[in-house]
Amino acid sequence: MKTSIFLFLGTFLVSFSVAHAQDKLPKKKRELKMYLIERDIPNAGQFSSEELQSISQTSCDVLDEMDPKEIKWIESYVTDDKIYCRYWAKNEELLRDHAEKGEFPITKIILIHNKIDSSTADVKS
Repeated sequence: MKTSIFLFLGTFLVSFSVAHAQDKLPKKKRELKMYLIERDIPNAGQFSSEELQSISQTSCDVLDEMDPKEIKWIESYVTDDKIYCRYWAKNEELLRDHAEKGEFPITKIILIHNKIDSSTADVKS
């Protein structure tokens, strides 16, 4: 019984925190959805700083040609053979358009529904 109550309260607080965080976003970002893009890029973890800078610049150049109210790059994580990119966008088509223009591969696009981190667990009563 106690476990069920704690699970319910935890779920409620996470949902409330996410909803509250969404309310603090500028109006244009509330209209956007958050996505994670998985890109298969062999040896990405071996790219030099100059190569990563060039990739970043290409992405920014393409984004400069697009509507900033509809798509925004947040950050990317480079692993051995993949790059994971987080974006705000109105829809998946904008992400695919950006990738095509920048000649970036897309392996998978994942809609992010919520975000949790260590602060989510630190709920004070």
